[in-house]
Amino acid sequence: AKKSPRLLNVLMQYWWAVLIFFGICTYAYKRYAATEGGKRKLDELSLKIPVIGPIMRKVAIARFVQTLAGCTRAGVPVLRALAVSAGAASNTIIREAVMSAAMAVRDGAALGPELEKTQEFPPMVTKMVAAGEASGDLDSMLDEVNKFYERDVEYAVEKMTKMIEPIMTGVV
Repeated sequence: AKKSPRLLNVLMQYWWAVLIFFGICTYAYKRYAATEGGKRKLDELSLKIPVIGPIMRKVAIARFVQTLAGCTRAGVPVLRALAVSAGAASNTIIREAVMSAAMAVRDGAALGPELEKTQEFPPMVTKMVAAGEASGDLDSMLDEVNKFYERDVEYAVEKMTKMIEPIMTGVV
């Protein structure tokens, strides 16, 4: 209990050093995140964070699926649609998985199984994509996947918020 006031006094006395430290850390983080390898590593780590990681994965997949559905509905060729939707995923790991699948699709493979091979997409997504390809109604299947993921993300964020509320109340 006696160490708290000392720490507070040190922080108050050297506030400028704390400010400089956080400034340097922020600058270093931004520089690292701006590199290709840094962005990839940070995206990889972000998907592994408990509670938040699965939500971030769902958001990236939902963006990818929504964009791919819109592109296919508009008549954009599949390879171009995959390139555009990969960029919309906003996560390097998901983007790389989509582009890997796109290369196999270019060589004649089916999209669903190729997405499954990457192991970055849940089975529900890959099975729905495969079913959409087989039925010739890919955009409708992608819309269904997107609706599911939007609801799932909304529910997960709501659940996380409810878990955090007691902690925040205790902190305050």
